[in-house]
Amino acid sequence: MRRRPRSRLLLIAAAVPFIIATGTSTTSTSYDYDVFVIGGGSGGLACAKEAARLGARVGLCDFVRPSPHGTTWGIGGTCVNVGCIPKKLMHRAAQLRQILEDDAPTYGYQLDGLDGFATDGVEHDWPTLVGAVQQHVKSLNFGYRTALSDAGVTYVNARGTLAGGHNVHLAPSSPKQPARTVSARHIVLAVGGRPRVPASLARAAEGGGRVITSDDLFSLKVPPGRTLVIGGGYVALECAGFLASLGFDVTVLLRSVPLRGFDRECAERVLASVEAADPNLAASAISGVARAGLEPQAVPTAVFTPSEYACVGLSEEEARTALGDANLEVYLAEATPLEHAPVDGRSGQRLFVKLLCDKAREERLVGVHVVGEGASEIVPGYALALRLGVTKAQLDSTIGIHPTCGEELTTMRVTRRSGESLAKKGC
Repeated sequence: MRRRPRSRLLLIAAAVPFIIATGTSTTSTSYDYDVFVIGGGSGGLACAKEAARLGARVGLCDFVRPSPHGTTWGIGGTCVNVGCIPKKLMHRAAQLRQILEDDAPTYGYQLDGLDGFATDGVEHDWPTLVGAVQQHVKSLNFGYRTALSDAGVTYVNARGTLAGGHNVHLAPSSPKQPARTVSARHIVLAVGGRPRVPASLARAAEGGGRVITSDDLFSLKVPPGRTLVIGGGYVALECAGFLASLGFDVTVLLRSVPLRGFDRECAERVLASVEAADPNLAASAISGVARAGLEPQAVPTAVFTPSEYACVGLSEEEARTALGDANLEVYLAEATPLEHAPVDGRSGQRLFVKLLCDKAREERLVGVHVVGEGASEIVPGYALALRLGVTKAQLDSTIGIHPTCGEELTTMRVTRRSGESLAKKGC
């Protein structure tokens, strides 16, 4: 059996960051900057560099208020520091454990502590993982600061607040530096978002307490041990998935529907992969924990759970509402990726693909969904396909690379209405 660390931790999943922009239309040239950006995340950095490329005088300030647990980080925003980057690296660490325990013996590797196909023989060192993740994050922080300098953008490590008119008050991160005010013709707010700790748990989150958010998890110096994850969104399930796969005792507390806003059939498969990693799932309503839905966007989205899920366009539920049952054709496919075939399914890695097509428009693609290893590498290109109005016939005429998971999307024949089996024969 896997060793279960005995410490206890409560993890509250993060919200999705947001970007808001504002500005003025004056033509005065008496300002310190043409454009001043408050916020050094993905949106703020892109805006600042593009404005500078177009010839504007640009300044940018960035400041991270410490979390209740005391965590802070460098420039780059949520994605780089406490979101996509560290999350996917920890997801990769969890995948490696599965490969060592489930796949390696089948491919002839004799590892100490592993007996045939027995699991739980691989020990994992949490501080080493966190150290590697944070080293990479810090290299990205440095790269962003260098990129701003190369673009001619003035960077200030200070907390910026609107000070009326065209002014921004800058409170530096160091108390030894004086505060000051700068002016700009245009002011861009790109401050992002942060997880909110319910008032009932706030005291337990302060000063390194046992209540943390996803802002704290990726730099946590000690192993999290037994962890209760509150929430059923993608951040919660991703964290629960990699923690459980790394051998920690995890319980997920769901208020309602997991992965709300995603395709339900795919969401259930994702949830099954999280359950296979061995966390406990419980349903409850917790006072002070907000219900947050995540609506699909016109851009590809990925969920890095033990079985990855990536999608673009409409969910099947949305497509049925928009098109009606008669005009919606749902193509389905299921297969075992070749690299997992010798393991005979013990790794639990299966590929599931769903294409949603509008029959009234020559089976034009309106939604693409992939669940399985590497899904996030397959789906992004289909965002362009949806924008260009690609049809199922055009996809069928495309030659895929054999043998790959991406090939499955070019050979799909079984529809939901046909009732045929998804079992694949041959390669």
